[in-house]
Amino acid sequence: MITEDLIREKLTKKEAKELLNLNKKYFVAATPFMLREGNEPIDSYFQNMKNIINGEEGKFPSNLIKDLKNTLRCWELYCKVSSDKRACLVHWSVNREEQRELHNSYKRTDSPPRQDNKAYINKGNGRGYLRDVRYPSKKRKTAWKRFYKLFPMLAPKEES
Repeated sequence: MITEDLIREKLTKKEAKELLNLNKKYFVAATPFMLREGNEPIDSYFQNMKNIINGEEGKFPSNLIKDLKNTLRCWELYCKVSSDKRACLVHWSVNREEQRELHNSYKRTDSPPRQDNKAYINKGNGRGYLRDVRYPSKKRKTAWKRFYKLFPMLAPKEES
């Protein structure tokens, strides 16, 4: 089993940092076919990647070639850490999944609630000033009843 401690032990400090950064950014598709016994599917996958980089497979966009080079560099560093290629793929997949979940949790922001003049507080698209309360028109009696039910703190005080 590959851990971050093992990576730091087997690689230089610079290589370990590079590997831990690359494996969070670049993802290799660890399919069940690749994780079967034997290393032929894994080796052929990365050999195809090398062929694409060297231009043997035709023309590809430069940004794809750059990503493939970084993915291949990550794989070379994993091969320095352990000879068990399936363990490398599993560690890579788990690390990438953790990073993806962390990234998605940062991206998720709830839109602020919009207070509307219905019988409930409605969530809108979040635009506008949050503390604005939309008052109903003076001529709408039922709207005012709903409004005061929704915002009892704005209801007029009854004098006795």
